[in-house]
Amino acid sequence: PYWMFPIYGYPGRLSCGEGREIVFDSGFYRVRTIDCSGKYYSYAARRHGKSYRVVVNARNGNIVSVRPL
Repeated sequence: PYWMFPIYGYPGRLSCGEGREIVFDSGFYRVRTIDCSGKYYSYAARRHGKSYRVVVNARNGNIVSVRPL
């Protein structure tokens, strides 16, 4: 399950769990990890009953993209 994904990360980057919390704190719920490799982390999340793919910059935590699934 997504809540058991490792929380640790790499120096200078957010951990996958920290990115997931940023998405959750931005008003999304049921946040699930899609990919936590590379410069950007992607998550599947819901808001207002609709599903979205949310992309987070791994270095600074900014949400760079929100697209419907």
